[in-house]
Amino acid sequence: SARSHAPRACAKCRRGMRSSGRARGEVGEVSFPFARNLAAGTFCGSIVVMTFNPLDCLRIRWQVTNQRQYKSITHFSHTILQKEGLIQGLWKPGLIVNGLAASVSVGTRMGIYPFLRDGMIAKLQHQTKHPGVMWFAGLLPGMFGYWVSTPLWQIKTRIQAEAGIVDSFGVLTTGIRKGH
Repeated sequence: SARSHAPRACAKCRRGMRSSGRARGEVGEVSFPFARNLAAGTFCGSIVVMTFNPLDCLRIRWQVTNQRQYKSITHFSHTILQKEGLIQGLWKPGLIVNGLAASVSVGTRMGIYPFLRDGMIAKLQHQTKHPGVMWFAGLLPGMFGYWVSTPLWQIKTRIQAEAGIVDSFGVLTTGIRKGH
């Protein structure tokens, strides 16, 4: 007789399947706790944004500067690196607020989406993940996440736009507000 080589579920899992009538991962079952999804989204969002903060800062500073003073954005970036350095000139400005804004925005989207999607599918009594439900379940947390994080993005942009070196008298010697 041929034996089945399919893995057996543990006793706890079999009890869960009997009580809910579903196997793990089926529609309607929450497979990850909300806090885990929120933490994963928050961590990933902040790491990515904080890694690329120098490029974001360079973009913002290039947009607000008098571009006629420089031959190109490459010349502009070399000037910042020579006068202010990578950390002070491009990485540090707005870093914390940028990471916080991304944490709120991405964490909210990734934390809420699976629960909203599964709840809507269960409420509508679908047996599979419906594309329309998935789209709508992604739209709502995305809108909420950006709505909550918008003030932080604005603060980050202002900090980056006004970045520069401050002398011993508290006056900016570089950047858009040079002399202030």
